[in-house]
Amino acid sequence: MSFRSEMVRGGMSTSEAVAANGSFETGVNLTGFAGQGARQVTAANTVVTTTVATTGDSLTLPKCEQGDWLVVCNYSASPVKIYPPSGWKIHNAAVDASYNIAANKTAMFTQITDPAKGGTQEFFAALSA
Repeated sequence: MSFRSEMVRGGMSTSEAVAANGSFETGVNLTGFAGQGARQVTAANTVVTTTVATTGDSLTLPKCEQGDWLVVCNYSASPVKIYPPSGWKIHNAAVDASYNIAANKTAMFTQITDPAKGGTQEFFAALSA
């Protein structure tokens, strides 16, 4: 991905360059959001800063198109569960199963299936070291 300044120098408008790099939501507090559908990911890049380990704090990925990607950074002190949209799966796990991101880890999710072809929709997940 190019820097916004490079895109603008290449002829894109500033708003086009911002849209190409994706949206950001930082400072996400997941206290009280447990289970699939409780708190939807609303940006391409999401930074979680607050969780409560005992409640299974979680986010649910949005339905999107093949090739779309989302990044979730867990900067909190506790794990975060990531759920697919209802009826979807993450990284060849069971349908509707959660994917865990440990404290201070980041995961990138890429939608790898074509909704037009039907079948179970799936995200590939890549977790930071």
